[in-house]
Amino acid sequence: AWDDSDYYLQEANLTSGFKGKAAQIVLKYLRKWDVKSASNVDYFIANSNHIAGKIKRIYNRHADVIYPPVDTQKFSLVTEKEDYYLTASRLVPYKRIDLIVDAFANMLDKKLVVIGSGPEKEKIIAKATPNVDVIGYQDFESLKGYMEKAKAFVFAAEEDFGIIVVEAMACGTPVIAGNFGGTAESVIDGKTGILFAKQNVESNMNAVKRFDIIAHQMNY
Repeated sequence: AWDDSDYYLQEANLTSGFKGKAAQIVLKYLRKWDVKSASNVDYFIANSNHIAGKIKRIYNRHADVIYPPVDTQKFSLVTEKEDYYLTASRLVPYKRIDLIVDAFANMLDKKLVVIGSGPEKEKIIAKATPNVDVIGYQDFESLKGYMEKAKAFVFAAEEDFGIIVVEAMACGTPVIAGNFGGTAESVIDGKTGILFAKQNVESNMNAVKRFDIIAHQMNY
């Protein structure tokens, strides 16, 4: 109802006409109801500084930050990597898997493996070029294996925190992610991964290319 409403309305074809006007009225009502309800909250806890900032901006309230638990012990450090990039997520619009696939469509020399299922699956498959392998849902052990062996994990969503990003780093797999949302707090640019500034194809491509240069220099 707040930050991503325009994107969701566009995806749902609710930007014009009677339905578009109705959607705007509903959103306006939801925002008023949300602010009023939030005034009854005694104590806010946020799962990242990113969300604490939203709470301050929207409700004008302080929130203490407690990062969510990540069971890193389920993953193993693997230093011998294979020549593919990985992204894994439920295939829904805000995860922006389409953006990652579009980026790799312009980098045919780089292989991308996409793990996940959801309403965007057919759209992602239709976008996939020969260097992009969409393998659908995988159980935990299979996902873990792909994550441990990937040369890098690519993530384009603006998440509250982004647990899967931390899981990838627990495998010794660098992360290429946005310098926004929770990933800006967990990925150390140039050390545990590469952060890109904008949620678009060009920024994603530049980050992958930058990663390749650094990885080559370090004989990664």
